[in-house]
Amino acid sequence: MPTVLVVDDECGPREALRMILKDEFRVLTAETGDAAAAVVRESHPDAVLLDIRLGRADGIEALRAIRAIDQTAQVAMITAYASLETARLAMQLGAADYLTKPFDCNSVRHVVRELVARTAALHDDTKRVQSLQKANEALTKAVTQYRAQMQSNHSGTVVALILAIDAKDIYTREHSIRVSMMGLALGEELGMSADQLRTVRLAGLIHDIGKIGVPETVLRKEGKLTPEEWLEMKTHPRIGADIISAVPVLVPAVPGVLEHHERPDGKGYPQGLSGGAISPLASVLAVADAIDAMSSDRVYRGALHPDRILDELAIGAGTQWATPVVEAAIRLRLPRRHQEFKAPPGRFPVDECW
Repeated sequence: MPTVLVVDDECGPREALRMILKDEFRVLTAETGDAAAAVVRESHPDAVLLDIRLGRADGIEALRAIRAIDQTAQVAMITAYASLETARLAMQLGAADYLTKPFDCNSVRHVVRELVARTAALHDDTKRVQSLQKANEALTKAVTQYRAQMQSNHSGTVVALILAIDAKDIYTREHSIRVSMMGLALGEELGMSADQLRTVRLAGLIHDIGKIGVPETVLRKEGKLTPEEWLEMKTHPRIGADIISAVPVLVPAVPGVLEHHERPDGKGYPQGLSGGAISPLASVLAVADAIDAMSSDRVYRGALHPDRILDELAIGAGTQWATPVVEAAIRLRLPRRHQEFKAPPGRFPVDECW
């Protein structure tokens, strides 16, 4: 049974309203604004009938107090008179209707039913909102879990690719990690976006994955490659691009994998691209790749001194490598900082790619 609170400082009107409503509603009563506020706080009635005059007190103040406790409280003002200003203020404060003295039984029941119906609708809306909030929270949790699982799957795919080439050429793993980390430093220096930086990190890790298709006799040869063997080696960017093109999450890295041996002067491979035709991603990886190669011991030569590497970069700017990227590498003193770019033992910096 819906609850109605009747607030009037006079016993007669209170009792009259109680008698009119008692068969259909549970009726509570209060004589003062403070008492009414206490009932609202404790019982949250479905409707409130509030006298606009409460002895020396102002019913408007009681209305303010009730609405402060429950902003959804459905209140009808009771009055034997009402000025336009008082009516306007009551409506502004949230009063939903009026009852006039002397009371008409049908009017009273009609007004109270309307107030109760509004309260029920508000409660239904609140329940719907709460239900939607819970559904949204559940969906958010599910999406978060799904993304975490997908990230784990993506990371596992990249690690599997790295381990596959690592089985053929142990040098490649550490080299790829260093290229990825130096590429990230270059990308940040060049002002790349967060999405671009993630792609630089990813492409650096897998830029040499195509070497999985190059014979081990070529990869591990101690000494200079023959022209035929060099042709075999030059196939690895295309092979790598073909491999990762089959994995949707790796597709953004394709330009870096395919073009990291292209040169601004058009003398690179596998496509002989030049100038602006080479992607910014590949241009960054090319410089990082070259710095690491020159900084590392190889079977055919020892690591170059950082000053020598800086000279080589300056000489090749605009022909072998993109000038802005070379300038960024020189500003960052990357050849001198080569040893800083190492992943923790046993860890691949893959999760940051997504």
